[in-house]
Amino acid sequence: MLVFLLRCKVLAGSLATLFLLVPIGLAAQTATRPGRTPVLVELFTSEGCSSCPPADALLMKLEAGQPIDGVEIIALGEHVDYWDQLGWHDRFSSRQYTQRQNGYGNRFSLQGVYTPQMVVDGTQEFVGNDANRATRAINQAAKSAKVGLKLSSPMIEGKHMSLEVSLTTPGAFCLRLIYLRLLSIRWPPLMFGTGRTEGGSCTT
Repeated sequence: MLVFLLRCKVLAGSLATLFLLVPIGLAAQTATRPGRTPVLVELFTSEGCSSCPPADALLMKLEAGQPIDGVEIIALGEHVDYWDQLGWHDRFSSRQYTQRQNGYGNRFSLQGVYTPQMVVDGTQEFVGNDANRATRAINQAAKSAKVGLKLSSPMIEGKHMSLEVSLTTPGAFCLRLIYLRLLSIRWPPLMFGTGRTEGGSCTT
């Protein structure tokens, strides 16, 4: 079993809600409602983007309504920072989200990144306000294999948190990079963890 030890700094105003974002083809399967398959839906957006509000509304609708039978939609709104240079500072923007989107741009061989962009399970991308395309992509992603993850041994010491992340899927390949994100009221921080392995080798 592959085990990662993660340690991060907890910022003021953060909520103790954890997400593991896996920037590879297979989505991570964590605890969801019984009988439901998790599908990660990311929306790259910005407060300075005039065409983004419909996409933001769609993401909220997908998360709140959970409209697809047998699927647990894990929705993440990620505010990029390149719109900040155009005169509107997005209070939720982060350079890490821009870097993550650029990574998807390279994976999908895009000529450039854009907003609103929706990415489903790291395997499909499209304009973020396309509800029909989103439904098709989520249904397709739900049929793909998932990597099982188990969170254990959480510990908070002052402003730092540590926990173990175990890969429970037999024969699961090494995750190239694991993002540990704390939902924040004031700021959406993105922290990187260090890893060790048991029964395998991996560098994060």
